[in-house]
Amino acid sequence: MAYSIKTYAGTGAAGAFTTPEYLDSSHIEVYVDDVLKTVTTHYTITGTTVSFTAGNFPTSSNTIKIIRKSSQGTRLVDYTDGAVEVAATFDEDSKQSLFIAQEALDGVEAVGFTTFQPLKVAPAAPTTGMVYYDAPTNKLKVYTGSAFVDLH
Repeated sequence: MAYSIKTYAGTGAAGAFTTPEYLDSSHIEVYVDDVLKTVTTHYTITGTTVSFTAGNFPTSSNTIKIIRKSSQGTRLVDYTDGAVEVAATFDEDSKQSLFIAQEALDGVEAVGFTTFQPLKVAPAAPTTGMVYYDAPTNKLKVYTGSAFVDLH
């Protein structure tokens, strides 16, 4: 189950497509057939609803993906010594961490691809199914439980 991704078929109308829960609308990205769309140009967000603008309605042959990508580099909450905090502040801080963890779980599905860090030597103590990019041979390799083999 994807936590940070909602997938829909187009309807040929503006639609009312629900977003994943988010903290700020800037954390939402909308794709139609894997092409990133622009907020206000192609769609609008009101609350947790995405609606497409006139001339940009996805047809039934289109796939819509609404993806949450929370701020990972910037904390949304900054606590101050001696300040009295309210529950909403703690909720926002907790949700940011939860959402980032959910997005990590959804990982590859969210973007449709991943990038491997090239390594000059195989990872130490591999586990079955581990994949790495072998820089000297320019090949992906998978650990079978006893050895790394080329992926073809």
